[in-house]
Amino acid sequence: MVIKQRKKSIRKIGAAIFLILVLSGASFSVLAASLNIVVFNVAPFIVSKEGQEPTGGVIEYYKQFILPKLAEGANWKIANVARSIVELKSKSSQMIPLLIRTKERERFLLFADTAYVHFDPTVVVLEKSPLKKVEAQSDLYGLTIGWSLNGVYPGFLKHAQIRISESTMLDWETSNMKLLAAERLDAVYFSSSATALYFAKSINVPVRIIALPTPHIKLYAAFSLGQENLRDRYNAIARQAFAEHDFDTFMKEYVSRIKVPSSGFESLSR
Repeated sequence: MVIKQRKKSIRKIGAAIFLILVLSGASFSVLAASLNIVVFNVAPFIVSKEGQEPTGGVIEYYKQFILPKLAEGANWKIANVARSIVELKSKSSQMIPLLIRTKERERFLLFADTAYVHFDPTVVVLEKSPLKKVEAQSDLYGLTIGWSLNGVYPGFLKHAQIRISESTMLDWETSNMKLLAAERLDAVYFSSSATALYFAKSINVPVRIIALPTPHIKLYAAFSLGQENLRDRYNAIARQAFAEHDFDTFMKEYVSRIKVPSSGFESLSR
């Protein structure tokens, strides 16, 4: 009799444990299905337009190799850099695919273990600009350089004689390039030469893209606080994905298929 009662108790405990596991699994499934990802424009890596789902090389890479193993689906949100930070801090979004890691941001965000995307800082000037190359910080003294609000830029550009004009526009790249064409900016900073080239094609004036003598910028996936499990799963998935599918090769193939308006591009020099 005692043995039977023990067996019944064990079965009840087992059933309870099974139910807990099922419910836990269901809750994780719901979390994955409602994953909110915020992005800001950094074409051709991420191309965002108001009212449309973002596109770009990073988006396509994620859809092919990361998201199928990370979540059942994704809701994409579009913002500028400043608003993207707010989205993560408020936990309205759980992750962002590309973000520069800083000590300040580490206080309120979780970052992936490894940066798989690297940018090479550049400035764009009008072709008639006297600036031909940048070898020292002093080469930029007296210039007003366009950038994005709350975006991180190299210490090389931080000097009292260099003015950084921070755009609040969602399409800050296009806005800054128009200001450059109108000679209201002396230069526009881009964290990637690929981005600079992409937007240089879209304005009707010849420009020059100049590399800055600064280290490559590392871009990490970042997550809102409390998303340790999501970050850890991403780390494991990304480690395998980027090992099996070279990102630089993927981007080169992706960019080769992009069609961008090329008016005024004939005189562009890299």
